[in-house]
Amino acid sequence: MSPKEADAIKQKAEEAKMEALRRKQAKMKAMEAHLEAHVGSNGLHINSLPRAIFVRIFSYLSKPALLKKAGLVCKYWNELCFDPALWRRINLEDYKNVMDSDLIKMTAISDNVVSVILTDCRKLTDDGIVTMAKQCSNLLELRIIRCTQLKGQSFVAVGDNCPKLTSLNISGCPGLYSPHLWKIVKGCPRLTHLRLNACSNICNEALIAVGKHCPKLVLLTCQDNTNVTDGCMEQLIAGCPKIQTLCVHATGVSSCGVHEIAKLSQLRSLDLSYLRTVTTEAIKTVVHRCEHMLTLNLCLCSQVNDDCVAYIAKNGKKLKNLFLVSCNVSDEALICVGKYTKTIVRVDVGWCRQITDHGAREISKFRPQLLYLGLARCNQVKTETLEELKQKFPTIHYSTSIDD
Repeated sequence: MSPKEADAIKQKAEEAKMEALRRKQAKMKAMEAHLEAHVGSNGLHINSLPRAIFVRIFSYLSKPALLKKAGLVCKYWNELCFDPALWRRINLEDYKNVMDSDLIKMTAISDNVVSVILTDCRKLTDDGIVTMAKQCSNLLELRIIRCTQLKGQSFVAVGDNCPKLTSLNISGCPGLYSPHLWKIVKGCPRLTHLRLNACSNICNEALIAVGKHCPKLVLLTCQDNTNVTDGCMEQLIAGCPKIQTLCVHATGVSSCGVHEIAKLSQLRSLDLSYLRTVTTEAIKTVVHRCEHMLTLNLCLCSQVNDDCVAYIAKNGKKLKNLFLVSCNVSDEALICVGKYTKTIVRVDVGWCRQITDHGAREISKFRPQLLYLGLARCNQVKTETLEELKQKFPTIHYSTSIDD
């Protein structure tokens, strides 16, 4: 290609660029003219609305919509879209392609960002999170869920720059290791809610750090972390006596750890599901000592039997929700719940193959206050029986779907 031809191509590209810019400017002028034309009979323009009302309306738009749509209508709307009040809470859980530059720009608009939610933002790197943490020193809530490119720098930056954090969810982040969590909890002593689900590289050391530095904690979930075992339970429970909600689903916790959990006098909700080695004695200890328990999840705990359920029904003084999916229980368990409890309103015995029509009928008869009975894959419960029960006890929801 000759220099002359190259210059011609370059000139055409410049002309096309200028033409696109002219069209964009013309479109903007047309939109502004359209707004000017739509003046009410009283002579008021839409832009005459009080600023506070505009900001309130814009608060219902997503953050990308503010920047890429509303902000392009006119200069005034563009100014409104950058009102700091609109950027105190930034939710990007439905925007998986968000880049570091987007996050940095959004968190720089307000100097009082209190909430940032990032879910499945797999293009984010340490650069974006580190800068965000430095810009958001007043952050109270942070969710970084399944952001798989993040490494240690991101988590260390949160610990170094966000001392006011009270709620943190960093589930599904393989780049999180125990030393990083140490840094976070040491720098964020106000934490009350902490979710660490499916963080495969954290171990007992991390939970010991939580016990040491988070005395205000009321919620902790660390499901699907097989490296979390009984070894951290004593120090965790001693350091966080205010825990009300605890989930150790599919961890390495056994009966010994459950006995430590039983020391949580304020416990309201406990998830022990998929802990196959936990004994009925350990479960009974929890029920006996945790008098304020409202929800108990024992799904896939293979040692749970009719006798254990009878004990729970008799001694769970405030228990409302009992989940027993795939446990070793029969109709006798449902009969005991029906006869002995005065508080339970939701029971799930899905996949318990010994459950029959008799059990479903008896619990309904003895406990008409029941709101939910889960019977998914209980093949011995006939469809005709369920239809009969639905007619007789319309306030009870009989579920045969695993989606419920």
